[in-house]
Amino acid sequence: MKCFHANDISKDALDILMDQESNISHVFSGLLESLSEDEQQRVASMRPPKASKKAKAASCHGIQLQYLKSCQADLFPCSARATNCLKHPGQSCPLFFPIDEEADGVPPLRINFSGPMCTPWTSQGMQLGDADPSMESFHLWVLKMANSSLDLVYLENSDKFPWELFRNNMEQNGPWQCLRVVFSAEERVGEREGTRMRVQ
Repeated sequence: MKCFHANDISKDALDILMDQESNISHVFSGLLESLSEDEQQRVASMRPPKASKKAKAASCHGIQLQYLKSCQADLFPCSARATNCLKHPGQSCPLFFPIDEEADGVPPLRINFSGPMCTPWTSQGMQLGDADPSMESFHLWVLKMANSSLDLVYLENSDKFPWELFRNNMEQNGPWQCLRVVFSAEERVGEREGTRMRVQ
């Protein structure tokens, strides 16, 4: 198994990923920073104004998504490269595992494991849903995945995450088959006389 690419914005997470023992080929900072400076500014200009109400913030994120969809083929080609790789400062590094890289003549199984922010949907967060600031990074990630030539994409999140947000963006952009699996999904969503309701 080879870890080709990792992405995070947390300093602590990046420190771990950059550890020599991690053996990761490329470590990138934020998803937005993987775009050109012009595109970064354009996407950032569509963010909700500070102190926006929930409906206004959700609307702004929706506008961001429509823009990203309109130019996704240019923003997220399989040959995409970026200069925000922390392991190779200033160099243009590939965002995807090279298609032609094989081991003993056998094409590798290329997989992405990702866990976008779950706090917009869980009882542990503010439950802002699609009004949460993290929707920007989710939209960047899901369109990047949808336009990739990866074999499998795993999205880990709360059981309350609206599945259609992932499925629709994936299936509209290629021959993806999306499956939803819930493992041990139990959350204290309501209590009555000491009993716990179970989310299945």
